Amino acid sequence: MDNLSSADIFTKLVAGLLDAFGLGCLFLSLNGEADIGNALSFIPDILGLGILGVPNLMKATKSRKRRFGFSALGEFIPFLGDICPLWSIFVWFKKDR
Repeated sequence: MDNLSSADIFTKLVAGLLDAFGLGCLFLSLNGEADIGNALSFIPDILGLGILGVPNLMKATKSRKRRFGFSALGEFIPFLGDICPLWSIFVWFKKDR
C-alpha cells in the first residue's frame, strides 16, 4: 500500500466533500427546488477546478491532463456532475500507469 502524504489526504477529503455537496444539490433539484439546486451545483464545480485542478495540472502528464479534462467536463454537465463522483475518481486514480 502506498504511503499517503498530508497533501494526498487533503485532496481526497476535498474531493469527497465537493462530490457530497453536489449530491446534496441533486436532491434539492429532485425535490422541486430545481432553480436552487442547479444554481448551487456550479459552486463545487468551480471550487474543484481551483482547488484540485490548478495544483494537479502544474505537474501533470498528458494522461493526467486528459483525465482532468474528462472530470471537469463531466462536472459541468447538469445532473451528471451531481450523480457521478468525478472529482473523487480524478483524485483517487491520479497516479499515471
